[in-house]
Amino acid sequence: MNKVFTLLKIEADERRSVVLIMLLSFFLGVFNGTFYIGSHSQFLDTFGKEEIANAYVISGVVGIVMTFIYAFFQARISFSALSKWNLIMISLMAIALRMAYDYVDPAKVDFAYFVLYGPLNILAVVAFWGMVNRIYSLRQGKRLFGIIDAGIIFGIIVSSISIPLLPILIGY
Repeated sequence: MNKVFTLLKIEADERRSVVLIMLLSFFLGVFNGTFYIGSHSQFLDTFGKEEIANAYVISGVVGIVMTFIYAFFQARISFSALSKWNLIMISLMAIALRMAYDYVDPAKVDFAYFVLYGPLNILAVVAFWGMVNRIYSLRQGKRLFGIIDAGIIFGIIVSSISIPLLPILIGY
């Protein structure tokens, strides 16, 4: 393992934080990949390609509103508190979307699921990179950000590959 750290130019005092942030970035990538595939496939199955332009416009407006809300709180509470609340809200929205299928017209849930993909992804990524920028100096960032970003990409790839295999593996 030391050879890997040396090859990637990760210093001894950075190893633990880089590994933890790589894990976090991997799971952020898994969230991104699964949410993207799920939201888009559900939307296209329900509405077809005809409604996608309208949904993207609505998603953009929702994203702007959510970003303004994030910026409002960013100026008023600590980054640590903002990050915790951001994670809680993203998790609750994802859980609420899933639970809504039992109580609301599934077509409306599919539409909301699609519309919220972009805004939730942006909020998650902004909080993630805000945290990373607070942990590492600019010099460290130049060395490490590409490695850290690879975790997100790897998570997206793994989730994208595994989704078509899951029905086969679980017998669906």
